[in-house]
Amino acid sequence: MWLDSGKSTNDVFKLLKLDQDVINYSFRDKIVLSTWVSYLDLFITKHPDNTVALFLAVEAHLKDRPLNEFLNMIKKFSSMESFATTIQKNKIPSYLVRNESPRNVFTLLSLADEGDDILGTLFKMWMKYVKDFNKRNPRKRRSSSIASKHARFELQGTLSICGNHSKYRPCRSRLTGHGLWIPNTG
Repeated sequence: MWLDSGKSTNDVFKLLKLDQDVINYSFRDKIVLSTWVSYLDLFITKHPDNTVALFLAVEAHLKDRPLNEFLNMIKKFSSMESFATTIQKNKIPSYLVRNESPRNVFTLLSLADEGDDILGTLFKMWMKYVKDFNKRNPRKRRSSSIASKHARFELQGTLSICGNHSKYRPCRSRLTGHGLWIPNTG
């Protein structure tokens, strides 16, 4: 409907009032956001030459957590997955420059919203961020470890669902080594 009528992705963004939907650094209406993401997938499929310009425009509209919520959602579409991962990877050094705590970066990256997909590329990037942050801030290391209350609460539930699957054993071992208790489910 929108694509056939020539609506740009920016037109649809405003039509869905997503520019007004960001409250407390998060989208309130995930269904509306999902609608826009689906439209972006259709738009990129029809106009692949506009992909880079589209992502540059999105980065201009969205910052930090809303941007990451959006990027995590679009990674589910193969047409946009590599762009989303690249953008997130390129944003992480700016968090280090700002000296954001690992706990805050966990929130900014919307990792708590990842559910079953938490152990993907983004989580690995965050783990590297924690390591880099701890090297840069050795005195803050203890309070910034992965065992912070927020990370512990979010990860325990997700990782207990993973059970003892061999794919997740290395990550589970690292997490328990950082003081995160994960119940055995196998």
